[in-house]
Amino acid sequence: MQYVKVRTLKTYTLVSMLQDERGTLLTQRYVSSDVSGAMINAEGVLTLDSGVANPMLTVSAEAEKPQMLCPLPAADREQTVVFISALRCRTAPTGAEK
Repeated sequence: MQYVKVRTLKTYTLVSMLQDERGTLLTQRYVSSDVSGAMINAEGVLTLDSGVANPMLTVSAEAEKPQMLCPLPAADREQTVVFISALRCRTAPTGAEK
């Protein structure tokens, strides 16, 4: 007999456009939350599932582009879908900057 620990999370679907510190729209980048991951499409729209308690998204580093962190503003996460028109992201600190 084997026991498995199951954890449940209340989730919502986020629909947003992500921008860097200068306001430039991010496209074709992989973004992860605490429960899933997705690509930002060519038009800059991200659709991603996230946990209600999760305050941050992570944009993966690639080629010459750094990893970025996107803090989620307080929103009514009791809804199943949350729309945020523009979500501002910042470059993640590197080991030397910590």
